Amino acid sequence: MEKFQEVDKSNLFLYHKWRRGYVTESAVNIMLLAQRLLAVLIIVIPGIMAGYGWNLMRDAIFANFTAAGTPFPVLKLIGGLTLFLLGTFFIAGFFLYRDKKKKLLLSQHENPDR
Repeated sequence: MEKFQEVDKSNLFLYHKWRRGYVTESAVNIMLLAQRLLAVLIIVIPGIMAGYGWNLMRDAIFANFTAAGTPFPVLKLIGGLTLFLLGTFFIAGFFLYRDKKKKLLLSQHENPDR
């Protein structure tokens, strides 16, 4: 019973299912691993989206230098900027939510510097 506490006790739902004997310890470990892989996937997809947006913006800016006389690709630049900002804000919001949930951030009333 104490082995689960060493592995991870952050998910109380799985912990109580294990304590009552509904699931085995290996099933709990597999579920926790699946949850962590899903969290990594949730972060990787917006990261790829932000990287692709950066690539579109770079191509739009440098396309003007290579081909003289062609119009500036404004839609490509705006689309790249949109993808970059959406991906970046999603990742930042994910980490901000996680830090607030773990109480790693100080609220405005608890800040000693103010």
